[in-house]
Amino acid sequence: MLDICTEYGHTWDITFNPTKSQLLTMGGKNPPVNLTLAHKPLAWYSSVKYFGLHLISGKNFKIDVTSAKLKYYGCINSILPVTGKRQNEIICLNLVSTYCLP
Repeated sequence: MLDICTEYGHTWDITFNPTKSQLLTMGGKNPPVNLTLAHKPLAWYSSVKYFGLHLISGKNFKIDVTSAKLKYYGCINSILPVTGKRQNEIICLNLVSTYCLP
């Protein structure tokens, strides 16, 4: 299948970057198979970042949101001291939605 994609890319002047491609297995362990794209080997990963979330390889579908939570809490902890003791809820909500949410 990867050879078909490579040939299609050559036909339509599309290049696939093997260094930016990642292999991940959902529903089991990574198989002991070496796959190549454009005659370069692809690496198997146990975790892949996709749209800001980390997908975890395994028998069940898992998502690791730890890094997203850390970024959110770091952003909140930098905004709340600036607002002071007399916090206006609308201003805090506006700041959080502007700087903390993607």
